[in-house]
Amino acid sequence: MFEIVSLDTDFGRFHGLFAKSDHATGLAIHIHGTGGNFYGNTIATAFASVYTRHGFNYATLNVPGYDATAATERLSQFAPVLEKWITKLAPTGELVLQGHSLGALKIINLLVAGNSFLNSRITRAVLMSPFDIVSFYLGKTDGEIAEKVEILKEWQRKHGDDYLVPKSFFEWWPISVGTLLDLATPGSPCDVFPSRMNLSGTPVTKLPRPALVFIGGNDFASFPTPRHVATNIAESSAFKVHEVSDAAHNLEPQINTVADHLDRWLSASV
Repeated sequence: MFEIVSLDTDFGRFHGLFAKSDHATGLAIHIHGTGGNFYGNTIATAFASVYTRHGFNYATLNVPGYDATAATERLSQFAPVLEKWITKLAPTGELVLQGHSLGALKIINLLVAGNSFLNSRITRAVLMSPFDIVSFYLGKTDGEIAEKVEILKEWQRKHGDDYLVPKSFFEWWPISVGTLLDLATPGSPCDVFPSRMNLSGTPVTKLPRPALVFIGGNDFASFPTPRHVATNIAESSAFKVHEVSDAAHNLEPQINTVADHLDRWLSASV
Protein backbone atom coordinates (compact mmCIF):
# COMPACT_ATOMS: atom_id res chain seq x y z
CA MET A 1 0.00 0.00 0.00
CA PHE A 2 2.80 2.41 0.88
CA GLU A 3 5.89 3.38 -1.05
CA ILE A 4 8.93 4.97 0.58
CA VAL A 5 9.70 8.50 -0.56
CA SER A 6 12.68 10.74 0.21
CA LEU A 7 13.54 14.41 -0.03
CA ASP A 8 16.87 16.27 0.00
CA THR A 9 16.80 19.71 1.60
CA ASP A 10 19.13 22.30 3.09
CA PHE A 11 18.42 20.63 6.45
CA GLY A 12 19.31 17.11 5.35
CA ARG A 13 17.49 14.16 3.81
CA PHE A 14 13.98 13.29 4.97
CA HIS A 15 11.89 10.18 4.36
CA GLY A 16 8.23 9.28 4.37
CA LEU A 17 5.52 6.90 3.21
CA PHE A 18 3.14 7.61 0.34
CA ALA A 19 -0.16 5.88 -0.48
CA LYS A 20 -2.11 6.50 -3.67
CA SER A 21 -5.85 6.83 -4.10
CA ASP A 22 -7.50 5.38 -7.20
CA HIS A 23 -9.31 8.68 -7.74
CA ALA A 24 -7.08 11.31 -6.14
CA THR A 25 -8.04 14.97 -6.24
CA GLY A 26 -5.65 16.07 -3.51
CA LEU A 27 -3.15 15.08 -0.85
CA ALA A 28 -3.51 14.55 2.90
CA ILE A 29 -0.30 14.89 4.92
CA HIS A 30 0.40 13.67 8.45
CA ILE A 31 2.85 15.78 10.50
CA HIS A 32 4.41 14.02 13.51
CA GLY A 33 5.06 15.51 16.92
CA THR A 34 8.24 16.00 18.95
CA GLY A 35 10.69 13.17 18.32
CA GLY A 36 8.16 11.31 16.18
CA ASN A 37 8.67 10.06 12.66
CA PHE A 38 6.79 8.88 9.60
CA TYR A 39 6.26 5.30 10.73
CA GLY A 40 6.71 4.72 14.46
CA ASN A 41 3.34 5.89 15.78
CA THR A 42 0.14 4.08 14.80
CA ILE A 43 -1.61 7.35 13.98
CA ALA A 44 1.01 8.08 11.31
CA THR A 45 -0.23 5.23 9.12
CA ALA A 46 -3.63 4.16 10.48
CA PHE A 47 -5.76 6.63 8.54
CA ALA A 48 -4.29 6.18 5.07
CA SER A 49 -7.19 4.01 3.90
CA VAL A 50 -9.72 6.57 5.16
CA TYR A 51 -8.16 9.36 3.12
CA THR A 52 -7.56 7.31 -0.02
CA ARG A 53 -11.18 6.14 0.05
CA HIS A 54 -12.22 9.80 0.00
CA GLY A 55 -10.04 10.68 -2.96
CA PHE A 56 -6.84 11.84 -1.29
CA ASN A 57 -3.37 10.48 -1.75
CA TYR A 58 -1.84 10.15 1.71
CA ALA A 59 1.65 10.88 2.97
CA THR A 60 3.20 10.55 6.41
CA LEU A 61 6.44 12.51 6.33
CA ASN A 62 9.47 13.29 8.42
CA VAL A 63 10.04 16.99 8.98
CA PRO A 64 12.59 18.79 11.19
CA GLY A 65 12.11 17.59 14.75
CA TYR A 66 11.89 13.89 13.94
CA ASP A 67 13.64 11.38 16.20
CA ALA A 68 16.74 12.83 17.88
CA THR A 69 16.64 16.04 15.79
CA ALA A 70 13.85 17.20 18.11
CA ALA A 71 16.46 18.25 20.67
CA THR A 72 17.67 21.16 18.57
CA GLU A 73 14.88 21.83 16.07
CA ARG A 74 13.75 25.32 15.07
CA LEU A 75 10.29 26.17 13.82
CA SER A 76 11.74 28.18 10.91
CA GLN A 77 12.88 24.91 9.33
CA PHE A 78 9.38 23.42 9.14
CA ALA A 79 7.60 25.37 6.40
CA PRO A 80 10.46 25.23 3.84
CA VAL A 81 10.70 21.44 4.20
CA LEU A 82 6.93 21.00 4.02
CA GLU A 83 6.79 23.17 0.91
CA LYS A 84 9.43 21.01 -0.78
CA TRP A 85 7.54 17.85 0.13
CA ILE A 86 4.35 19.26 -1.36
CA THR A 87 6.11 20.43 -4.52
CA LYS A 88 7.43 16.90 -4.96
CA LEU A 89 4.32 14.91 -4.08
CA ALA A 90 1.44 17.18 -5.06
CA PRO A 91 2.33 20.26 -7.11
CA THR A 92 -1.39 20.89 -7.68
CA GLY A 93 -4.64 19.97 -5.96
CA GLU A 94 -6.28 20.24 -2.57
CA LEU A 95 -4.30 19.79 0.64
CA VAL A 96 -5.47 18.45 3.99
CA LEU A 97 -2.99 18.76 6.86
CA GLN A 98 -3.21 16.34 9.78
CA GLY A 99 -0.92 16.98 12.74
CA HIS A 100 -0.27 15.21 16.01
CA SER A 101 0.87 16.99 19.18
CA LEU A 102 3.53 19.55 18.17
CA GLY A 103 2.62 18.75 14.56
CA ALA A 104 -0.88 20.09 15.25
CA LEU A 105 0.59 23.30 16.71
CA LYS A 106 2.78 23.75 13.64
CA ILE A 107 -0.27 23.48 11.40
CA ILE A 108 -2.17 26.05 13.46
CA ASN A 109 0.78 28.44 13.24
CA LEU A 110 1.11 27.85 9.50
CA LEU A 111 -2.53 28.72 8.89
CA VAL A 112 -2.76 31.79 11.11
CA ALA A 113 0.60 33.12 9.88
CA GLY A 114 -0.77 33.24 6.32
CA ASN A 115 1.80 31.20 4.39
CA SER A 116 1.07 32.29 0.81
CA PHE A 117 2.48 29.13 -0.78
CA LEU A 118 0.36 26.75 1.29
CA ASN A 119 -2.75 28.56 2.46
CA SER A 120 -4.28 28.92 -0.98
CA ARG A 121 -4.36 25.12 -1.26
CA ILE A 122 -5.05 23.95 2.30
CA THR A 123 -8.78 23.34 2.57
CA ARG A 124 -9.03 21.79 6.06
CA ALA A 125 -7.01 20.64 9.06
CA VAL A 126 -7.12 17.66 11.42
CA LEU A 127 -5.62 18.45 14.83
CA MET A 128 -4.80 15.43 16.97
CA SER A 129 -3.88 16.09 20.61
CA PRO A 130 -3.01 19.78 20.36
CA PHE A 131 -1.71 20.99 23.71
CA ASP A 132 -0.52 24.02 25.63
CA ILE A 133 3.21 23.81 24.91
CA VAL A 134 4.09 26.56 27.41
CA SER A 135 2.39 24.95 30.39
CA PHE A 136 3.69 21.53 29.37
CA TYR A 137 7.36 22.53 29.40
CA LEU A 138 7.50 25.52 31.74
CA GLY A 139 4.74 25.31 34.36
CA LYS A 140 1.14 26.00 35.25
CA THR A 141 1.29 29.54 36.64
CA ASP A 142 2.49 32.83 35.18
CA GLY A 143 5.10 33.16 37.92
CA GLU A 144 6.55 29.70 37.39
CA ILE A 145 6.63 30.21 33.61
CA ALA A 146 8.37 33.60 33.87
CA GLU A 147 10.96 32.20 36.28
CA LYS A 148 11.80 29.30 33.97
CA VAL A 149 12.07 31.59 30.93
CA GLU A 150 14.70 33.63 32.79
CA ILE A 151 16.58 30.42 33.67
CA LEU A 152 16.57 29.40 30.00
CA LYS A 153 17.87 32.81 28.93
CA GLU A 154 20.69 32.59 31.49
CA TRP A 155 21.68 29.12 30.23
CA GLN A 156 21.56 30.46 26.69
CA ARG A 157 23.97 33.27 27.61
CA LYS A 158 26.34 30.89 29.39
CA HIS A 159 26.18 27.78 27.22
CA GLY A 160 24.61 28.66 23.86
CA ASP A 161 21.47 27.55 22.06
CA ASP A 162 22.32 23.85 21.80
CA TYR A 163 22.84 23.32 25.52
CA LEU A 164 20.57 20.48 26.66
CA VAL A 165 18.56 21.41 29.73
CA PRO A 166 19.17 19.25 32.82
CA LYS A 167 16.70 16.51 33.69
CA SER A 168 15.85 18.44 36.83
CA PHE A 169 14.34 21.06 34.49
CA PHE A 170 12.69 18.65 32.01
CA GLU A 171 13.17 14.93 32.36
CA TRP A 172 11.25 13.15 29.62
CA TRP A 173 13.51 13.64 26.58
CA PRO A 174 16.56 15.69 25.61
CA ILE A 175 15.74 19.22 24.53
CA SER A 176 17.91 22.28 24.10
CA VAL A 177 17.65 25.77 25.50
CA GLY A 178 17.33 27.22 22.00
CA THR A 179 14.49 24.88 21.10
CA LEU A 180 12.52 25.66 24.24
CA LEU A 181 12.97 29.41 23.77
CA ASP A 182 11.95 29.07 20.12
CA LEU A 183 8.90 26.84 20.61
CA ALA A 184 7.65 26.99 24.17
CA THR A 185 7.73 30.52 25.57
CA PRO A 186 4.64 32.73 25.98
CA GLY A 187 3.79 34.41 22.69
CA SER A 188 6.11 32.19 20.66
CA PRO A 189 4.85 30.97 17.26
CA CYS A 190 3.84 27.61 18.76
CA ASP A 191 1.98 29.15 21.69
CA VAL A 192 -1.19 28.82 19.61
CA PHE A 193 -3.19 26.52 21.90
CA PRO A 194 -2.90 28.23 25.30
CA SER A 195 -5.41 26.18 27.27
CA ARG A 196 -3.91 27.63 30.47
CA MET A 197 -6.28 30.52 29.67
CA ASN A 198 -9.61 30.79 27.87
CA LEU A 199 -9.06 29.83 24.23
CA SER A 200 -11.62 32.33 22.95
CA GLY A 201 -9.87 34.80 20.66
CA THR A 202 -6.57 32.89 20.61
CA PRO A 203 -4.90 31.76 17.36
CA VAL A 204 -6.46 28.30 17.29
CA THR A 205 -9.94 29.82 17.11
CA LYS A 206 -8.97 32.01 14.15
CA LEU A 207 -8.08 29.29 11.66
CA PRO A 208 -9.30 30.27 8.20
CA ARG A 209 -10.20 26.65 7.37
CA PRO A 210 -12.53 24.00 8.85
CA ALA A 211 -10.87 21.81 11.46
CA LEU A 212 -11.49 18.49 13.16
CA VAL A 213 -10.00 18.25 16.66
CA PHE A 214 -9.32 15.15 18.74
CA ILE A 215 -8.49 15.27 22.46
CA GLY A 216 -7.76 11.99 24.22
CA GLY A 217 -9.70 11.54 27.43
CA ASN A 218 -6.51 10.32 29.12
CA ASP A 219 -4.11 12.75 27.43
CA PHE A 220 -1.32 13.50 29.92
CA ALA A 221 -0.43 16.71 28.06
CA SER A 222 -3.90 18.30 28.26
CA PHE A 223 -3.96 21.15 30.76
CA PRO A 224 -5.81 21.60 32.99
CA THR A 225 -7.77 18.46 32.02
CA PRO A 226 -8.77 16.82 28.72
CA ARG A 227 -12.45 17.53 29.41
CA HIS A 228 -11.72 21.20 30.09
CA VAL A 229 -9.63 21.51 26.92
CA ALA A 230 -12.21 19.77 24.70
CA THR A 231 -15.05 21.88 26.11
CA ASN A 232 -13.05 25.09 25.84
CA ILE A 233 -12.15 24.63 22.18
CA ALA A 234 -15.69 23.49 21.30
CA GLU A 235 -17.19 26.59 22.93
CA SER A 236 -14.59 28.94 21.43
CA SER A 237 -14.69 27.83 17.79
CA ALA A 238 -16.83 26.33 15.05
CA PHE A 239 -14.64 23.23 14.83
CA LYS A 240 -15.83 19.67 15.18
CA VAL A 241 -14.30 18.51 18.48
CA HIS A 242 -14.16 14.96 19.85
CA GLU A 243 -13.01 14.07 23.33
CA VAL A 244 -12.07 10.42 22.77
CA SER A 245 -12.81 8.41 25.90
CA ASP A 246 -9.96 6.34 27.32
CA ALA A 247 -7.53 7.58 24.64
CA ALA A 248 -3.96 8.60 25.46
CA HIS A 249 -1.95 11.40 23.87
CA ASN A 250 -1.31 9.16 20.85
CA LEU A 251 -5.06 8.35 20.78
CA GLU A 252 -4.40 4.69 21.53
CA PRO A 253 -6.24 2.40 22.05
CA GLN A 254 -9.09 4.23 20.30
CA ILE A 255 -7.62 4.48 16.79
CA ASN A 256 -10.66 2.81 15.21
CA THR A 257 -12.98 5.28 16.92
CA VAL A 258 -10.89 8.18 15.63
CA ALA A 259 -10.93 6.68 12.13
CA ASP A 260 -14.73 6.45 12.21
CA HIS A 261 -15.05 10.11 13.21
CA LEU A 262 -12.57 11.13 10.50
CA ASP A 263 -14.44 9.10 7.90
CA ARG A 264 -17.76 10.76 8.75
CA TRP A 265 -16.20 14.26 8.78
CA LEU A 266 -14.65 13.76 5.35
CA SER A 267 -17.93 12.37 4.02
CA ALA A 268 -19.77 15.46 5.19
CA SER A 269 -17.21 17.96 3.93
CA VAL A 270 -15.73 16.52 0.72
